[in-house]
Amino acid sequence: MNHGSFDKHKLIPEPLPSGLIPTLNKMGYMTQFIDEYSQKFIDDAKYADAPVLEIGAAYGIATLQALSNGARVVSNDLDEQHLKILGQICPKELLHNLILLPGKFPDDINIDDNSIYSILMCRVVHFFTPVEIKQAFKKAFNILAPGGKIYIIADTPYQKNWSKFLATYEQKKRSGEKFPGFIVNSDDFITDLAFNLPKMFNFMDTEVLLRELTEVGFLIEKLEYINRLNYPETVRLDGRESVGAIAVKS
Repeated sequence: MNHGSFDKHKLIPEPLPSGLIPTLNKMGYMTQFIDEYSQKFIDDAKYADAPVLEIGAAYGIATLQALSNGARVVSNDLDEQHLKILGQICPKELLHNLILLPGKFPDDINIDDNSIYSILMCRVVHFFTPVEIKQAFKKAFNILAPGGKIYIIADTPYQKNWSKFLATYEQKKRSGEKFPGFIVNSDDFITDLAFNLPKMFNFMDTEVLLRELTEVGFLIEKLEYINRLNYPETVRLDGRESVGAIAVKS
């Protein structure tokens, strides 16, 4: 889910020794640092002349920073309790610019086309099935205003605690599978942090993300692997732990 730097609050679960904060719905963890792609979304929010959208906000740390930059923020999460916590920890002077929008993106979300300035999807895409990814990117493209950008950060299989999956992933790539990172049996592969993760994963890489974004019409501004220096030692592998993308609606 999303990540950021914030003062500890008793409403938010205590971090694990690794520094990761479990989500309430067992859909992964929130980290306590801002990656460069999320930071670009936050920085760009200063110039927004329409609302920005965070999809899968968890406890809303990026949302809070975008609000502090003067943006109107639509904060979405699958778990309504996460958003209730966000509403409680949001400074009162910023609440008038915060819209809480619970539900599963894209099916449960009703937003007008061409109405959103920018979108952040941080560590969310790898929880979508192949069909859901296509639907989500199409919806994102439609609701963005012309020239609007989507910022995406997703996990890859290049993580130490998923090393048992790498051979399977590479074989799927060689055989031409379009989503070689898609699995429904994560317990067979993961060696750490499994207790707060779902069975289904759809790990991204640069090729899959490039194809899926361009297929719906996005132009790629930046796309590369992210070296997760702040990830726990049990997760860090070779500097390709995540993939980031910035794409533009032309």
